Amino acid sequence: MSRDLNSEINTIEYDALMDQIDKDGIEFKVDEENLYQLPNLDIRFDWNVRYIKKIKVTDKTKSGKSADIELVTVRNVWDEQKGEYELESRTLNFQRVRMDKISHLVSWNKEIIVD
Repeated sequence: MSRDLNSEINTIEYDALMDQIDKDGIEFKVDEENLYQLPNLDIRFDWNVRYIKKIKVTDKTKSGKSADIELVTVRNVWDEQKGEYELESRTLNFQRVRMDKISHLVSWNKEIIVD
């Protein structure tokens, strides 16, 4: 394949993912034994959210440079009754996260996105 054609395919795939993140959100594969493989996102310069299972853009600024997002994160929590760890999900909302950080998250984690 030519380099230009390959670049065009990547651009089309990326645009489709960014459209999906605006509509339904994007979900990532969760391997309970390897939660460290889930993506993380720099919300602010000193604030990082880890173990992201799903991301969805809920609103964008007029300029399109920032967005309000909804994240679903997972973590292992010890269950005293069962005597084992269980996966717990929680939903977090953040305002005015830079779109370049969101697009970076999508680009670097394309291979673990659930279709």
